[in-house]
Amino acid sequence: MKASLIILLASVFLIAGCSKNEPAQYDALEGTGLLGKWEIQKTVVDGIADLSAECCTFIEFNKDSQPGDLKGDFRSYGVGYETNGIFEVNTVDRTILFDYNNKQRSYVFDIEENLLALSYEDEGRQVMQTWVRVEE
Repeated sequence: MKASLIILLASVFLIAGCSKNEPAQYDALEGTGLLGKWEIQKTVVDGIADLSAECCTFIEFNKDSQPGDLKGDFRSYGVGYETNGIFEVNTVDRTILFDYNNKQRSYVFDIEENLLALSYEDEGRQVMQTWVRVEE
């Protein structure tokens, strides 16, 4: 009887010990301010505002399964297109390297409040985009 009681108590403690929820692990990307959903607000090419419609183009930055790195998954989409890939942030140079469809493109970024500024070169032209956060 005593042995049965010890086994029962040991089982209860074992089950109780396994059911504890461990705190969520901090992801290094959280400190960059990039995570979430952004909508394009404005594009400027070589200093001239692009007057084409800037509606309904989004980019989503998400964490990946490796919380210790500065890499994640992204999804960019709008009318008639969707692109998925991975991104890596360099916090020293303030750059984001996008890797998608066997291509890589590097952007310089800056975040202020809920605005994300991205700049890059495309076929010799300087492009600057402003994005507004719509979801965290």
